[in-house]
Amino acid sequence: MSLHIIGSGNVRAFDICASALIDNTILIDCGYNVYKRLVQPDIDINKLQSVFITHLHSDHFFDLTALLSYVSYANEHNQELSKFQVFLPPGGINTLTILAVYALNLNDDPVLWLENVAELHEYQADVPIQLPGYKVTPVLVDHGPMKPAYGFIVET
Repeated sequence: MSLHIIGSGNVRAFDICASALIDNTILIDCGYNVYKRLVQPDIDINKLQSVFITHLHSDHFFDLTALLSYVSYANEHNQELSKFQVFLPPGGINTLTILAVYALNLNDDPVLWLENVAELHEYQADVPIQLPGYKVTPVLVDHGPMKPAYGFIVET
């Protein structure tokens, strides 16, 4: 299993927020500037299959709308990127839907738009998620006042 640290900053960082890419297929968190890093030549974004969001702080998921917009644009222009799965903490689908309306200035139904670019799921603590070649288990972690917040155990 390979681990590619995309960013290690936080909301106050001038660079890329915390994010990691596992085997070029699983992205953990998609905060500020992560999308710009994912479309660099040394990363094959076409291999991305799943995105896991640890919690709903902006520096962990705000660039998810940019990534989904990229997939939508590419597919509209016959680049045929695969629809990937997005795993969010409880309440995350509603939060992402609201964010998409404002961040992307959607005129379309945001729920329908999101369903066309990704498969959205909300996970629960300690309930393993089976992916091709991986088992990902969300575990509750202490992140101060932010509750819930999760880490992930990724196994092959």
